[in-house]
Amino acid sequence: MGSAARYGSVLEAGANGLPVLVINGGADKFVDGDKIIYGLLDGNFKDVTLYTVKDGSHGFFYEEGDEFNGEAARFAQRVFASKE
Repeated sequence: MGSAARYGSVLEAGANGLPVLVINGGADKFVDGDKIIYGLLDGNFKDVTLYTVKDGSHGFFYEEGDEFNGEAARFAQRVFASKE
């Protein structure tokens, strides 16, 4: 099943302005945030934020919890402040 069929409604929401935050670890050997951004998301989403935890591994959200939580909170504040 291709990505358009599998993710059609999500891609449509992205094209209509659904904000997306991608946080990845710079030392993650399993997930490449740039590939996510420039693969599936780029061109399909109007509002994409990529944040890389510089030395974070695949478990960066646990290892660098304060940094992860801070970035997620900043993103949420921006998104929800724009809805008021």
